[in-house]
Formats: sequence, C-alpha cells, structure tokens
Amino acid sequence: MSTNKPAPKEYQVEKVLDYRKSTTTGQDEYLIQWKNYPPSENSWEPESNLNAATLQEARRVKVAWHLRETLLQGVLARSQANNNNAAAPANNDVAIKEENSDDNNYDTLASKVDLHEITSTRQNRRILQRIIQNDVDLTQLFIVEADDEENRRYDGLHSGNNFVPSVTTTSSSRGRRSRRTNNNNNNDSSSKSDDMGWLGYFIGKSHTLTNLHIGSLLKGEEHIEPFWTGIQQNRSITSLRFGGCNLLRGNILNKLDPFFRYNGKLTKIELTECTLGMNGAKQFAHALGECTLKKSLRVVRLDDNDLTDRGLKKIIAALELHENIEALTISDNNVGREGCRALGRYLTFTSGVLQDLNLSYNRIDDEGLTMLVDGLGATTIGSDGGVRNCALKQLCLTGNSSISSSGLRTVTSLMTTPTCQLEQLWLYHMNIGDEGAAVLADGLAKNKSLRKLWFNPATCGITSTGWDRFDTVLCDTTTINNTYLSNHTIELIGKHYTNYSESDDQILESVRSCLYFHNSKPFQSNPKKITYLKIFVHHENMRMDPLFEWKLKFFPIMVTWFANVGKAWGGQVAQNTKLSCIFQFVRGMPFHFGNNSGLAVQAREADLVSTRKRRRGRYHACSSLASLGREQRKKMREGRTRVFAPLSS
Repeated sequence: MSTNKPAPKEYQVEKVLDYRKSTTTGQDEYLIQWKNYPPSENSWEPESNLNAATLQEARRVKVAWHLRETLLQGVLARSQANNNNAAAPANNDVAIKEENSDDNNYDTLASKVDLHEITSTRQNRRILQRIIQNDVDLTQLFIVEADDEENRRYDGLHSGNNFVPSVTTTSSSRGRRSRRTNNNNNNDSSSKSDDMGWLGYFIGKSHTLTNLHIGSLLKGEEHIEPFWTGIQQNRSITSLRFGGCNLLRGNILNKLDPFFRYNGKLTKIELTECTLGMNGAKQFAHALGECTLKKSLRVVRLDDNDLTDRGLKKIIAALELHENIEALTISDNNVGREGCRALGRYLTFTSGVLQDLNLSYNRIDDEGLTMLVDGLGATTIGSDGGVRNCALKQLCLTGNSSISSSGLRTVTSLMTTPTCQLEQLWLYHMNIGDEGAAVLADGLAKNKSLRKLWFNPATCGITSTGWDRFDTVLCDTTTINNTYLSNHTIELIGKHYTNYSESDDQILESVRSCLYFHNSKPFQSNPKKITYLKIFVHHENMRMDPLFEWKLKFFPIMVTWFANVGKAWGGQVAQNTKLSCIFQFVRGMPFHFGNNSGLAVQAREADLVSTRKRRRGRYHACSSLASLGREQRKKMREGRTRVFAPLSS
C-alpha cells in the first residue's frame, strides 16, 4: 500500500525588500518576498541561502541600505546644526535673513541687470550674454583664471562654436559704472561673490549648456555660495568636471546635492587633481548616491585625487548602485590590493556594460590584477534578467610597474575567452621582458578581438627573442594550417609600425611587414585577404598527395576553396597555384582524368609556366609589385623582407 506524501512547497524569489545585520549571528540577512505567496509569507534569509542571481540584487539592496543610513545621519547632523544656530545671537539671525534675501533678489533684478556693472571684461560680458540668450552654439563653458595660460592649454582651446571663456571673480570696480564716478567704494555694489553669483544664476537658467568645466579659479573662492546655488537649478548639463579645485573647502559637493539629485541628463563626472582624501571620497560617494534617482550616469573619471584604498572603497560602495557605467577611470590614486578587491567585486556587477577601464599609475600588483580579472570575467545577470558577458573593449594598466609576467598571464586568460571583446591594451612604463612577451604572444594566438597592444619597445625590456614570439604568432610558417590559424587581426604591437625608428632594431623585419599588411586598407576591409597572402607566400608548393587516399572526394572542396580565394583576393598567383594543385590531382590519378582533357592540359601548362618563373627568381607573392618603391623592391630582391622574399625553386 503506497502513501502519497504532500509535495514540499516550492519557493521562488520575487524581490529582495530589505537588509539587516542579525543581532544573534552577526550575519547579513535579507527580507525576501516569495513569488505567488502573500506578504505574510515574507521571511528573513541569510546570505548563504541565496543563489547567484538573487545575491546580486541583495547586494544592491545592502548598498542602498548603508547609503540610506549615511544620508539619515547627515540629515540628523544638519538638523542639530540648525537647532544650534537657532540659539545664536539675534544679530546672526538678521545677517542670515539678509543673505537669503539677497539670493532671492536675482529673479527680481535679472530683467534689468546691466552686464557692464557685473563683469570686468568684454569677454565675460559676451559669455554671459550668450548664456542668457541660450545660444545653441555655446555648449561648453570653461571657468579658469584669466591669466592662467597653462590651464587654458590643459582644458583645451575652443573649436568651432564651442567657446572657452575666462570668467574672473574680480570686483566690478573696473566696470563702466565705477568709471563714471569718483568714489568707487561707495558706488561699487557688486562684490566677488555677487559677480560669481550672477554667473551661477544664468547657468542655472540655461537650457543649452551641456559641458561645465570648473578649473583652478576656485582655489581661493570656494566660499561663493550664490554661484553654487545657481548651479543647483541647472537641468541641461551632461558633463561636469572639476580640475585643480579644493572641493573640501566649503563642502562644494554637498552643496550641489539638488543638482546631482534632479539633473536627469548628467552622464559624466570628472575630478582631476582635486586631492579628495578620505573626507572628499565620502562626499563624492554621497554625490554618486544622489545621482541614483535618474540613473543616467555613464562615465566616471578620477585622476590624481589621492583616494587610496580606503577612499576608493567608499566610492565603489556608491558606484554599485549604478549598473550602466560604461567608462571608469581611477588613475594615479595610490590604489593597492584592498582597492582592487573592492573594485573586483564591483566589476562582477557591471562587467556586462563597462567598456573602458583605466587604472594607470597605481600600486596594482599581480594579486590585485587577478582580483580585477576575476571580476571582469564573471558572467552577470542584468536587471532585465538577461545574461551579460564581459563587454570591456579598452584596458589601461600603464605605470603599474609591480605587474610581472604572472599578472599578465591573468590578462591573457581573459583575452582567450570566446566572448572577449577587448580591442586595446595599454602597458606603458612596465618592464614586460621576454617572458612577458611570450605570455602576451600566447594570448594573441587565441584572440581575434585585440587590435592594438600599446607599450614602449625601447624601455619594455623585450629583446629579439621576445619579438620572435610575436613573429610566430603573426605568421606561423611550419604548416599551412598553422599559417591559417595565425593572428591576422592585430594592427599594432608596441607602437604604430610607421613610428618604428632605427633604435628599434630588435623588432624583426617580418613583424613590421605583417603589421604593414594588417594596417593596409584593402586587407582591413577583408581580413581573409591577409590569410590567403600569407599562405601563398610561405607555402608556394601546396602538396595534394596526402589527399589522394580519398580519391576525388577532396577535389571539389579544393576547387571551391580557390574560387573563394579568387573572390577575396584574386591575382595571377592564386590562379597559378590553383592550376598547379589541379595538375597534381591529374598526375596522381591519371585514370580519373583523360589525357586529352582540356583541364589537364591547362593545368600542365600553368605548372610549367610557374616553374620557369620560380627558376628565374621573378615569382613574387604580391601582384602589385610595380606599385612599390625602388628601395622596397631592392629589399625584396635581397631577401631582407621575409614576406616579400623571392620563393626558391
């Protein structure tokens, strides 16, 4: 007698609702909403009970919880500060009210303001006028010192309709109104903050400004409140850059909270030489948290901000809320293993979207690089439920001199994955050596996506032995099959082949010749041409006798292959080689071909013609030999260029 036991309940996660730290076990627990079950069935589950897909969502909930707690602490701190200010002397209250009333006067005075009274130069008046008029040609605004030519060169000059202004914070005592009077002090009502306040006000009202670059002007003027108040109102800026600014003085990033929270068009944030430190990293992480409302952020660039591992971990925790980051730069920030560990965890979330990763000039070693590659190689599940493979196309490791050949081997393991999309790899200022060159060559042998491998041939430590490994990868001449399987897509190794100098004598001539063909437009448009060229040059006599045991089964395959070659490359060389192969079949199996067969006669004549040309030393692989220069043809005759060398009989 059989008994039917009730089937156990099946639970599927529908949503992760909340996070907490267990008071008993100290483990991370998540409130789970189960699919097809009422809210009364919701339960707290430890992290160990979650699968990979749910764990990714759970970690995002955890980051959001920590960020919410941080924001709440900030609100409580500001509330306490306001309570303390309420108990201040009455004269302070009057001063605050007067200051707020001045800020509110901008809307009232905007219709009748005279630009001559609030600007010190014609350049600045012209810029403000264009901002007021929402000039569609003014999309970039650079705020730099008027006399700082170095910053002008650093930020870039104007091109086309993109104007590069020089907005000063000089008092308007040199304006037109002050020149009309004798007493400048009594008639000059606009101060430095008022001058910048009007600039911020007009930026806040602009609908056409998309790129705002704030440079070293603000080194001593971070206290200008009306300027930041005006920028808070802007909703058109897509790219915000700070260069050489002390953002800690005046808590500038915190003042821009409304801008980060409500500007749904902001796609790029860049901080360069701002010396953030730990406190600045916390403020920037807070700003990134504010940006999550619209989730429009795509590019984050942090150059030379002295973050260290501790600061980077704060920023990475906030970045985990942004799933659509396509370009991330963290260069010259003294990042080591702990920073790599945090960054590696973040890359497991965003590797399916991230396309450009720049980690140059840090303290990354082999162990740290392994953590990063493990994150990049992870298969992720997007918010739509689809599987995401690594989408990285550019990786810069320049200046991380602690990376050895062992670390490079982890990078090549990423390169050899079938889904690899990496196109450019930067390894400047690194001692690669012959061992590292061998590792990179092995990676190139199994990679078809990498186009450019950047490093300095003069200082990388690679000798002719290492370059010989690259030569074998570019064209392995041992067999026809190995030549076919060689790398035909890499366009640059070290530097562009046209930039090779006499000091780069360790670079083999055959490597230069292969890269020359890889960069030629006719071959770039059809990479198969390179394959056919290498085969015809290095395997003149294609032996067909190994195929004879299958009789004529391979004969139509061979004819079809040469037909495809003719479509892709053509030339008399391909035709002669084809007829020579046909003649081998005719000579090896004469009973299958009549002696008077026109095909056999044509093949025999082609074989005799090609034999005569080889004996005369005038049988060259390149059909466009006449178009080459005299010196190149001389090198070919002398046999110094391997690809073009005459084929011996």
